[in-house]
Amino acid sequence: MHALARSNLQHFIISYKEPNTVFDERKITKLKKSDNTYSDIIDGRKNHQNMKALKESEGKKKLEQAKKKNVSFAIRALLPYNGCLDNDIPVPGKAVSFQVGQFLHIYEKFDSDWWIGRLVIDGSPLGFVPTPTKFQQIRTHRFKILQRALKKTNSSSTMEMTTGKGGQILHNQAMYYDIVPTMRPVCFIGPSLKGYYVTDFLQKGIFDCLKDIFKDRVIVCKMNHDTTTTVGSKLFSNDLSGKFLI
Repeated sequence: MHALARSNLQHFIISYKEPNTVFDERKITKLKKSDNTYSDIIDGRKNHQNMKALKESEGKKKLEQAKKKNVSFAIRALLPYNGCLDNDIPVPGKAVSFQVGQFLHIYEKFDSDWWIGRLVIDGSPLGFVPTPTKFQQIRTHRFKILQRALKKTNSSSTMEMTTGKGGQILHNQAMYYDIVPTMRPVCFIGPSLKGYYVTDFLQKGIFDCLKDIFKDRVIVCKMNHDTTTTVGSKLFSNDLSGKFLI
């Protein structure tokens, strides 16, 4: 009798422990997998931080080198840009913000998303200017946000205005910059009587004032032909290889 009871008790204990053992093994395996995933996430974050630090170091180096370089080309902004809204700038706090119509000098290309340049304003520091490729990324991102907002409001009429067939957003082929000459002429138009002392005296005063204010940045040249019959035309292309015909 005692042997039978002891056998049944052992069988009950074994059957009770087996599921727990399986559960513990599954739990251990799951914890190991989660630990590996967590370690992979940590490694990915470390690699991202290292790449970001390397890019920032390279950006600072390029900014210092650009101070000794000449202007490569000049552009006029057709769209505004606020660098404070971007968090992927190579060097944080070094983005060049500008408004529509402002001129910028570009010194060199940093990568496909950023140029190194400055506003054509006295004392403006060098920084990072978004390329047309970067502008397109920003514009696409804003359109996606707008599309999500319109879906939430269920505004079908507004959706039809901003989307095309199949619900795809329509992107206008807009230019982001105009190419302009790196040196722009300063023209004074007014009455002039050649050979008169007063005319020569006033013109000399203007030229001396310009030389004093702009110093080495202005070149005074004399025109030996009539400019009233000159017709200027400017040819722009969609990229930065535009040329001017004057």
